[in-house]
Amino acid sequence: AAGEIGRIYRSLSDKKTLADFFLESVLPFIHAERGYLFLAGGKDQIWLESSSGPAADCPPSVEAAAKDFLKQGKPGLKDGSLYAPLVAGSAPLGTACFLKAPGGSFSAEEVEIAFELASQMSGALRNLILHEENLKMERLAAVGETLSMVMHEIKNIIQIAKLSDELIRRGLKTNNEKFLTHGLDGAARALKEMDGFVWDMLSLTKDYAVEPQRIHPAEILAEVRQDLADKAGGLGIALEVEADETLGNVEGDRRSLYRAVLNLVQNAFEACDKDPSWIRMGVHPAGAEHYQISVADNGKGMSAEVRAKIFQAFFSTKGRKGNGLGLMIVERTCKAHHGRIEFESEPGRGTTFTITLPRRLPRA
Repeated sequence: AAGEIGRIYRSLSDKKTLADFFLESVLPFIHAERGYLFLAGGKDQIWLESSSGPAADCPPSVEAAAKDFLKQGKPGLKDGSLYAPLVAGSAPLGTACFLKAPGGSFSAEEVEIAFELASQMSGALRNLILHEENLKMERLAAVGETLSMVMHEIKNIIQIAKLSDELIRRGLKTNNEKFLTHGLDGAARALKEMDGFVWDMLSLTKDYAVEPQRIHPAEILAEVRQDLADKAGGLGIALEVEADETLGNVEGDRRSLYRAVLNLVQNAFEACDKDPSWIRMGVHPAGAEHYQISVADNGKGMSAEVRAKIFQAFFSTKGRKGNGLGLMIVERTCKAHHGRIEFESEPGRGTTFTITLPRRLPRA
């Protein structure tokens, strides 16, 4: 019976549920009136996790005894109450305490049953605690990666702002109009980058929602082309736009769609390794109710492994240069617009991303 109950203990995935079920399962086996389960914290501290039976308020003397038995690491009886420390390996996890009705006492068989079930409980509890610790470590690692990415992006924007500030100061000091123009353009770029980055981060929150407005998708592609023209020229990449002007205006969030296309084109820059290299942005109708935005390149394409992971958080093929959130943000933007993103890619033959969106957003 203890083995069967132990399997039930191990099947439970919540610590409080496990504690409650443990007491309820032990009390009838040992004919106890009340039960208390204390869990251990740091520095010899314990707390009452669960109690069962009438008059469940725990007497201070019981808590003190539970702490003493936990320190000793050995089960035993005191003042007619049964104490069973919960220990897994050398790790003290807590103490179970059982009380009979006034005048009652525990038989040797009942003591043995209580200790056996406490042992089963210890193993199950240790597994849950290890699982919680692993989750905490995973969350800390994710927080660390996020902070590292945020600081990297902010540092890049600050560098643009600092250079712009220096150009403006020199332009004012020497009355150099060229310096002033470049400095003001750089400052505007830094502000736009920061605004976009903040918007990207907001798109990862659970409350993210688009702000629909009347937009012309071709204008968004033209803006991306203009903003990245210098970079494309420096890399020797032809950055082209193919827009079907019959599409007209649609409903969407202009800023988030701009950031989505920008992310796709910047990824394509990284993939272009041919001479000549090209990236083509396109927008065209897709039936009466939808339209499509595409970003295609003739770059190195993606392997099967990369294709399987590209929408995962923090996955990047760029090493320290990438934050691994770009395509995840694009995907969330598509979903927020009630659309979808698809891609085709083959090593050595390039990649095409296609975003399909409704022309009118559904009303809430």
